[in-house]
Formats: sequence, structure tokens, C-alpha cells
Amino acid sequence: MVGKYNESWCPMYEVYVGGYRSAELAGIHHLQLDEESGQLRALDQFSGIDNPSYLLWDGSRQHLYAVSESHDRARVASYHIDDNGRLQLENTEATSGGSPCHLTMTADRQGLLCTNYMGASVDWFPLDSTGRLYPRISEVRHTGSGPRKDRQSQAHPHSAWTDPSGLYVIVPDLGLDRLLIYRPDLKQKALQEMARVAVPPGSGPRHLAFHSNGQFVYVVNELSSTVSVFTYRPEPLALELVDTVSALPQGFRGSSDAAHIIVSSDSTMLYVSNRGSNTIACFAIEDQGQRLRHLADIPTIAHFPRHFSMSPDERWMLVGGQKADLVEVLSMQDGIPTPHGSMFSTPQPTFIAVG
Repeated sequence: MVGKYNESWCPMYEVYVGGYRSAELAGIHHLQLDEESGQLRALDQFSGIDNPSYLLWDGSRQHLYAVSESHDRARVASYHIDDNGRLQLENTEATSGGSPCHLTMTADRQGLLCTNYMGASVDWFPLDSTGRLYPRISEVRHTGSGPRKDRQSQAHPHSAWTDPSGLYVIVPDLGLDRLLIYRPDLKQKALQEMARVAVPPGSGPRHLAFHSNGQFVYVVNELSSTVSVFTYRPEPLALELVDTVSALPQGFRGSSDAAHIIVSSDSTMLYVSNRGSNTIACFAIEDQGQRLRHLADIPTIAHFPRHFSMSPDERWMLVGGQKADLVEVLSMQDGIPTPHGSMFSTPQPTFIAVG
């Protein structure tokens, strides 16, 4: 969907960028992306919460939710979006643990799940029919550790994803090398653990994406910079590892941590960002979803590409360079992101929402 038209009647997409900034400084920037030229322009910026490092639109685009990633003042914030795209802070609610890093909706759109990296927990916040955020009503906690003592000395849930059937929520835990599968009880507003599935030891699962057929799950592993392919069936529940492939350029020997993963809308392409090699790995999805074929590694000017997003028409990829203080726009050419020359300066971008 095109967000709106600017003064010159050019179709524009709305863009919100979150990053690491103190509450006194602007941590969320409102931009517009020109659908035709790929150029970005600034509209507004918003302060008020510490480190809004992950953002989530509600289904109606009338609310924007943000984590406030802090160790001792961790919260979730709810913003109302007015007709001009301006954000008005409605309220904030405390999380059950430190360093909240991811948000997702429950299948009924009446709950917000917040994953707390240092708190080793996943919180459930109720939402009313208008999208208003209410205090945390339940949480689940992870315990344990993994083989890498420098990064896996404790549980570190990194994200939570409602599956396409709406029956389950899958939580990659970087510290445990496990995917924890929960059944959400929508009446009690609580998560019930159903299964745990391993990734290769020391991998550190971070984010995931689903194939459009709902039968495959792709997990990006931060510590090993790999992608694990799983077959998936919600009923009866089954999640089975079938392959793991590197997301790094061939011959790369430096330090690198994979970050985010996206599957194209037609499930023919998969992309992974790598912080260290500073590349976007591009894969073709083959054999109905069970095989990934490495096609290209695209260097980014956006140093330390933590998060990236596609425009709704998938003509543009926006990459946030956390250590470069900029958002880079890449042009999609036959499924491969290509340097375009468009970029926008913004402090420590960690999340980009486009719509």
C-alpha cells in the first residue's frame, strides 16, 4: 500500500526508524521513501523513551509500539499515529526483564508479545480494540545456557513469531541454542510451552521467517552466521531441522554476527544481514522451500547492518547501518539488492519499518 503523496504528487511510503538514543534525544525518525526514485526525506523525529531499538505497527497503522531497551528501566511504549504520521506517546508499561529486543502480535491482534534478551523472558501485554496498551498480564521465563560462555552463559530469548496458522508462537533463544514453541492461550493470555527444538551447538538463533506455504521455517543464527532450514507442521506439531548453510561470503575469515532475515513475498528469495562482513547474503529458495542456494553477497555502505526491510512493492531494500549512522537504500534488480546511492543520516539505526 502506498502511504501517501507528497506535494509533487509522487507516491510515497512511510518509514519509521528506531535506534539507540537516550530519552532526551530523538530515537525515532519519521521519513518518507519515494516509490519511484528511492530517495528518502525527513518528516519528523520523536524523543521520550530510551533506546527505541525495535518498532511494530499495529494492523490498522494507527499505533506504533516500541521497546525501550534498557537494563533497569525496560519498558514497552505505545504511540498513536495521527493522519500526518506524527507520533503521540500514549503510555508505557514495564517489562518483566531487561533489554527488551523484539515485539510481535498475537494471532487475534489483542496481545503484544515482548521478548526480553537479558531478562530471559517473554511478556504478554493486552491490547484493546483501539490498540491501547495495558500492563503486562503474564510472562514465561527461560533458564539454562549454551556452549559459548562468552555469549551463552544464560538464556537469551531474542524474538517471538506467531506462525501462519496462528496456533503457535516460536521463540529463538540465542543462549540455549533452542527454538521454544508455545501455544498461546488467547483467553487466559498466557503462553504454554509445547516443545523445544535444537539448532547446531553454538549457533545462537536470533530471528526467523516462514515460507508462504507455511511448511518451512528459516532461522538466522547470530553466532555462527548461518541459516537453518526446518520443515514445519502445526498439527500434529512437528519442527525438524533439514539443513544449515553459511550466510557469509566464501573465504571470509573475520568476526561477523548475522542479524536479520527476510523471505520475499513469493518465497523465491531469502536475505540475511551480516554485521562484520557488512553484507546482505542472497539465497534462492528451491525444492518447494527445503533448499537454499547461495546467489550473492552484497556489500553495504551501511556498516554493521543490524536490521533491514523491504518496501511493500519489493522494489527497494532499506538497510540500517548501526555503526555508520545511516540508512542505505538498495534497488532490487531481479531479486538482488543493488547499490543505488540513496542514503539518509540517522543515529545508530537498529530497526526500519516501511509501509
